[in-house]
Amino acid sequence: VGGQVPRLIQLHREAEELARQLDDQPRLALVFGRMSAYAWMEARYADGIEYAQRALRIATAPHDAERRIGAYYPLGMNHQARGEYRTAIELFTRIVEGPDAELAKRLSGMAAPAYVGSCAWLAECYAAVGDFERALTYADRGVQAADASRHPLGQAITYTLRGVALLQKGEFTEALPWFERTVHLCETTELLGWLPTSYSMWGWGLAWSGQALRGLPYLQQGVALRESTGIKTHLSLWYLLWAEGLLLAGNLQEARRTADRALDLAAATGEQGSEAWALYLLGEIAAQPDPPDAKRAEDHYRRAMALAEELGMRPLLARCRLSLGQLSRRTGNRPKAHEHLTAATAMLREMDMRFWLEQAEAELKDLD
Repeated sequence: VGGQVPRLIQLHREAEELARQLDDQPRLALVFGRMSAYAWMEARYADGIEYAQRALRIATAPHDAERRIGAYYPLGMNHQARGEYRTAIELFTRIVEGPDAELAKRLSGMAAPAYVGSCAWLAECYAAVGDFERALTYADRGVQAADASRHPLGQAITYTLRGVALLQKGEFTEALPWFERTVHLCETTELLGWLPTSYSMWGWGLAWSGQALRGLPYLQQGVALRESTGIKTHLSLWYLLWAEGLLLAGNLQEARRTADRALDLAAATGEQGSEAWALYLLGEIAAQPDPPDAKRAEDHYRRAMALAEELGMRPLLARCRLSLGQLSRRTGNRPKAHEHLTAATAMLREMDMRFWLEQAEAELKDLD
């Protein structure tokens, strides 16, 4: 698919010119919506947002719901990729909860039903900002709609992002079957476009479930397959997951190299959410040795926190606080350790992130 994008863009530019000559506004809105999707695939998110906004300016008439949905969906996708989760939530909610929700179940939103995809991405966005109750509610709605329509790509997307919400919450055992289902679905129905995602997520789930060595080949293959498609969006994320798997396997040198690659890609494309996670992961890598590289680790954690606060990424913010508390304790700064661990405990308890909450509570108890 990725290799065909330049040709598709050229064809749609020709269609745009023809629509302008004919003053065919509905067709022009359709072209702009698709150009927004192609820009997303090339990680040109600012262009994608501009194209979708052009489509929306045309599709303002009450009867033009189809093109309005066709603009909202790629607009939400471009904002989500940039880490602008609150804006993406607002856009996807217009599709799922708006008056045209039933129509959205029948319309394609970048190859999957717009309603199904919107539910899935709402799950991812709400997980990113720490509202796991809403994340899982929308994930379940997406799964139900995808299964009812028997749309393989819709199923793959919803299964994956339900697993992502669970894993971000720290419920690794519950997340793993969703990733396994996605891999099976992609392999048996030849969903080649989603196969890199399914491998990366399956490997990520395995790594967090204590099977890092088993997960690493999937993480590496996910990156290789994604590179081969030519699709640039979220490439930083696949490197990031691979780096995390390497860290969990204890391979610090390769983890650092891969996390640096993830950070470079995220910064180059403006994928701020991935950039924040890459900074955090580099902090985790610097904190691993004995003694830790405390200055480097703290610098990465604080940079990650600044971005996380700006983007509303409360789970990442809480984990940065936990890591800073653990680092402060190891370096003998008990007051700072207590401050960070107390803040982390409160945030993790509020979001019911029990895996990391137990760590924070144990560290605090040892300080007393």
